[in-house]
Order: sequence, then structure tokens, then C-alpha cells
Amino acid sequence: MDKNGLELLRNFITHAIQSGINTVDALSKVVGVPAHDLKPFLDKMVEENRLSVNEAMYSASIKIV
Repeated sequence: MDKNGLELLRNFITHAIQSGINTVDALSKVVGVPAHDLKPFLDKMVEENRLSVNEAMYSASIKIV
């Protein structure tokens, strides 16, 4: 996936989380990426401080309007 595609996926995930969809399984269904492929991507977003995670529930560290 190119850089623009990755940023689009990050924004889509962040928006979904801000809308209340905050587990790997729920996000997987919304973004259309299998949970086992999405989890490492979410972990990377946590490392980048874009997301935080508490007991398998993700929250956005940045606000997308």
C-alpha cells in the first residue's frame, strides 16, 4: 500500500474509533481488513501515539474533524 493509502486507512480507523467502534474485531468489520492483519497495524498506531489501548479497547489520541 502506498503512503497515501496508509494515511487514508489511519484516518478511517481513527474516525471509526471516535464513532465508538473500538475493538479489533469491530474495526476489522468496518475497515474490511482481517483482524489478524489489522492488529499489527493498530499496534503501530499505538507506538506512533495516534491511538491508545486499554484492555483491548482503542481510543484516538488525535482528533479528526
